[in-house]
Amino acid sequence: MIDYTAFRGQMLNQAFPSWVAHLLIWLLPPAELLAVLMLTTQSLRLAGMWLSTLMMSAFTVYIGLVLIDFYDRAPCSCGGVVSQLSFQGHFVFNLFFLALSILGVMLARKGALSQNTNKPQAGTGRTPAPLAPGNAENLKTE
Repeated sequence: MIDYTAFRGQMLNQAFPSWVAHLLIWLLPPAELLAVLMLTTQSLRLAGMWLSTLMMSAFTVYIGLVLIDFYDRAPCSCGGVVSQLSFQGHFVFNLFFLALSILGVMLARKGALSQNTNKPQAGTGRTPAPLAPGNAENLKTE
């Protein structure tokens, strides 16, 4: 958010009601900063990935609604890196990065699950029972 005035103007020019634009003007910058902080903190990284994925999903759905003429008018294009893209190009761009985000969440969850297999169970001080022979987790080498 380098240019708040431009951001505010772009939000107020969107096809949704002005009350939604005003709400997003106040909520999006802190939510994006929160996502960045969460992504840079190891213990909050997965939650930050979920938050980023949720925001990218919402924006991608919005662009999709614009493309199917859900709104009476198409809003102005976005600023920044994607300002030269059409709505179709922006939709494809978002789908690509949304897929990467979902893949990241899946890989992070898989990594978190595999790291937790030998940690003590919360509140018990005991480690979980060993995995059954033949389980793929037993085949891991380090």
